[in-house]
Amino acid sequence: MNYELKTKKMTNICVIGAGAWGTAIAKVIADNGNNCLIYAREKEVVENINSRNENELFFSGIKLPKNLKAVNELKDTINCEYFFLVPPAQFMRHTLTELRSYNMRMNAKFIICSKGIENNTLKLMGEVVEEIFPDNDYGILSGPSFAHEVGMKEVTVVSIAARDDELADDVIKFMRSDVFKLQYTNDIISPQIAGSLKNVIAIACGIAKGLKQEENTKAAIITKGYNEIRSLCLALGGKAETLREPAGIGDLFLTCNSEKSRNFTFGYELATQTVKQNNINVIEGVATSISVKQINAKHNVPLPLCKKINDIIEGRAEPKEVLEIL
Repeated sequence: MNYELKTKKMTNICVIGAGAWGTAIAKVIADNGNNCLIYAREKEVVENINSRNENELFFSGIKLPKNLKAVNELKDTINCEYFFLVPPAQFMRHTLTELRSYNMRMNAKFIICSKGIENNTLKLMGEVVEEIFPDNDYGILSGPSFAHEVGMKEVTVVSIAARDDELADDVIKFMRSDVFKLQYTNDIISPQIAGSLKNVIAIACGIAKGLKQEENTKAAIITKGYNEIRSLCLALGGKAETLREPAGIGDLFLTCNSEKSRNFTFGYELATQTVKQNNINVIEGVATSISVKQINAKHNVPLPLCKKINDIIEGRAEPKEVLEIL
């Protein structure tokens, strides 16, 4: 199925990944008057979006605009100029490698919307893009944004990070509305570090909840977690001031304070011994904790809280030990 895009705003746009967050991003873009493609691996999702303007599997209860169309083959996206990348972080390389194999536009630009660190290489998602598409510009979209709240048009403020301010301007043009607002930064490092590590810190907060700790304990965890994020950002060339923006403290606060967060809920399940094993692979903080353990050694940046969470996940420590290192 190959859709010819005729956009009102000059640019062909595609979202790669039709989970809740990918669908929410596509809805914001389409609601703003742009025709938009979304790529989904699941054929039932493609059929559901194209025939009923819904994504009942991942984004139920929210009607999608008619100018959002879905495809099941990556090769059907090659005429797009902007790609919003939303695959799980550990599948980013595979997705980009397949995309590279097609005769796509040489000047395509990428907006990374996935949060995580590649386990095998310890690379940030931006570094993976740079490796596979060394001549293409990219940006980072990150911030406090639960997908269904975005879909329900709750007021949301996120960060768009890019070295190229023209790229950022385009993304803002595609997405900005009265209810979805974007703030620009040229620091592409800190949003990636904060967006990754905040999921590990949220697991710690969930553990505290499962141990029947209250708000004081959670505040202590968030404070310690913020300082670890800051230390790693500075070690990798990020800016401390970026962490005061939506992609920093905003994202950390949201993820650590809500049971809507999968990572927070997973931490609670760890502490109460109710973990559903088949759900572990979709918990971003689990994979990130593996990378953090290795980053700790590689860059000599102490990350005791994040490392302790990895020890708990892998059975080398008890959940209560989170409280002992505060």
